[in-house]
Amino acid sequence: MKLLTYNKIKKNIFVSLLLLVVLPLYADSLSDALKHSKISADLTLHSLTISKKSPMRDFGFTNSSLGLGVETEKFYGVSSAISFRANHNLKERYRSDATEAVGTLLTTANLQYKNGSINIIAGRQELELEWFEDYHQAIVAMANIENNTNLTLGYSQKIADADDDEISPFEKIGEDGAFVLDIKNSSLDNVILNPYYMFVPKMFDALGLKAEFDNDDYGMTVHYAKSEERDREMRDGDIFNLEARAKFGDFKLHYGLIKTDKEGGIGSLDEMGDHINPLEDGEYEINSVYEKNAKSEYTILSYEKDNLLFSTMFRSTEYYLDGIEREEKELDFSIEYEIGENIESELLYAKIFADDSADDQDKVIFLLKFEL
Repeated sequence: MKLLTYNKIKKNIFVSLLLLVVLPLYADSLSDALKHSKISADLTLHSLTISKKSPMRDFGFTNSSLGLGVETEKFYGVSSAISFRANHNLKERYRSDATEAVGTLLTTANLQYKNGSINIIAGRQELELEWFEDYHQAIVAMANIENNTNLTLGYSQKIADADDDEISPFEKIGEDGAFVLDIKNSSLDNVILNPYYMFVPKMFDALGLKAEFDNDDYGMTVHYAKSEERDREMRDGDIFNLEARAKFGDFKLHYGLIKTDKEGGIGSLDEMGDHINPLEDGEYEINSVYEKNAKSEYTILSYEKDNLLFSTMFRSTEYYLDGIEREEKELDFSIEYEIGENIESELLYAKIFADDSADDQDKVIFLLKFEL
């Protein structure tokens, strides 16, 4: 197993060196390409602790996370980019707590062509679309067309996650990958309309529409998506999200509602990520927002002044499991503070009140991040 991991690391390094050395040869000279390359780096200390009621054991670990990236200068519109993420465990509450949070991954390795309003990226890249996020081995074409419309068309073969608290290898999406069409139109003042379509052969296809309105004082989001499942064992799913927000000086207030389908929940919509759930990553905690016939209401109050951001959130979810109505609540407090130039810190506390009090959890996260 160690040999396999070592061989993967050697392969990642070889691919990276190939991109850095061979591709710049298309520029006027190797020295010019490297001279104008953009280098990025970040180092993060991440600590996670989850306290549970007996007989469930507590959970926790502390990691260091290093990210490195290089993007070469464009030549005739062509450039290349590579980046790594490496997580190292410093401490575990119990053995294996940090198993999914340590490792090394070549997160991006791609070629990019940009000419006017057209941009094409092929290879490993990070995507931030509705239900389509994290790192993908994909080819994506983006175009800015008339009437303030941005069009994104993509095909992804594999997906991976790489953050300071989790690293997972690239894995195939279904048997034949996934397709996405995303359109954003901002022709109306302060309004963004975002229809989109996803298709994963033999798994599901989905349609969605997101509308956002924002000005200096208030805003609103209305979002609906529906999946049609190809697997007979899966029920079609859908989700509705309504959020209103307002700004009062240095304070911001958000109120939101999330409702899922009675029979299918959200189906396979979150197979490749999501942007609707306002909660912390549910990997290590209870999270019933996407359960069948779930209704969630949440309120977020934040205060931002100079280098300080304080926020609190309360969420209540009613859902059905095994034909029984259940309820789950969560209360979050977080503080983010910019210590100095390129140095940020964050402290988060979350209290989860499960339907069964024996499953209640307390979660604490501390982050210290330095960026270059």
